[in-house]
Amino acid sequence: MKHRLTLLLLLITTAILVPACTPRIRLPEDPGVDSTARYLVVRAPYCSLKAEPDASTEDLGLLRRGEVRRIVESRYGNSKNEARVLWYKVEEKGVSGWIPMTEVETYRTLRQAQSAAGRMQ
Repeated sequence: MKHRLTLLLLLITTAILVPACTPRIRLPEDPGVDSTARYLVVRAPYCSLKAEPDASTEDLGLLRRGEVRRIVESRYGNSKNEARVLWYKVEEKGVSGWIPMTEVETYRTLRQAQSAAGRMQ
């Protein structure tokens, strides 16, 4: 009987303490690392479309403030100087290139991106 009571108390204590130890910290989202972002809006007045995720690579084109693009891929820069900069690969009309996160804002849906672009102009 004493062993059953001890076992029951141990189970109750465990049932109470285990959920209490689970962290419930909710951190704010950082749009720069949002893995669900699918669209971006250029926030800089002008932004160069680069051949690779590195500022020193060839310019493929120029994007203007408020332009919306679909994100195809994202990764950190190739060079040591760019290692902490997240770059987004975009593609439109057969031309693809890279844009740094410092020049854009990201959104989960096309509607959100278009709404933000409308407020920028």
